[in-house]
Amino acid sequence: MNILNIEENIFLVDTYKDGVFVFSTADNNLNINIKNIHQIESTLKKIFKLNSIAYAEQIHSNIVLDIKKHLQQGDALITNESKTAVGVFTADCVPILIYDHHKKVASAVHSGWKGTFNNILSETINKMIEGYRCSKENMIIYIGPHIRKCCYEVGDELKERFLNKGYSEDVFTANYLDLNKCIKDEMRKIGIKPSQVLEAPYCTKCSMEYKFHSYRRDDAESGRNFSFMFFK
Repeated sequence: MNILNIEENIFLVDTYKDGVFVFSTADNNLNINIKNIHQIESTLKKIFKLNSIAYAEQIHSNIVLDIKKHLQQGDALITNESKTAVGVFTADCVPILIYDHHKKVASAVHSGWKGTFNNILSETINKMIEGYRCSKENMIIYIGPHIRKCCYEVGDELKERFLNKGYSEDVFTANYLDLNKCIKDEMRKIGIKPSQVLEAPYCTKCSMEYKFHSYRRDDAESGRNFSFMFFK
């Protein structure tokens, strides 16, 4: 993973073939959210040579959207247009970026506990297959910075819901939920191999190497991280 400094703001960048995966940090107080993204959008377009950047009004759903010019409600976006970035805003939830490098289709997924519980990743992959003729074996899936098991304590009721749905006991340590393992277990069940999965192994709440926005840590004062991908 490479470090990109844009006007003193740190971005984590990785590539696979012609696909580019980008994760913002909170270093130098960078905060990219749905209300202020227009302030940095032109800079991102210039740096990454993009035609456009697409995002949605996120509602913690499992709604998967084809990008359109107007703002839509949902938590995953898909595009087959080159130089068009799709992105999600997070502050502890899991950003997942997907790229089918054969069909040239990119997707960005916002997966908090609700999205994970309601299988938004599978919904997105299925739509890529059905709507864009993608194949699972050609997908690279990148899991971005999110709150890790070390910091994500949940209540007994939510723990019971996950266990009653069929998640194994090992996604929990006491009441600490491992969303990363939940998502990887889902990928395994639908036929995604570990070799297809890349990861930015940082906890948004306690990372010391890079600073990220964390709602659990900062509550209403939290900003947002922006994770996006595109292909050239």
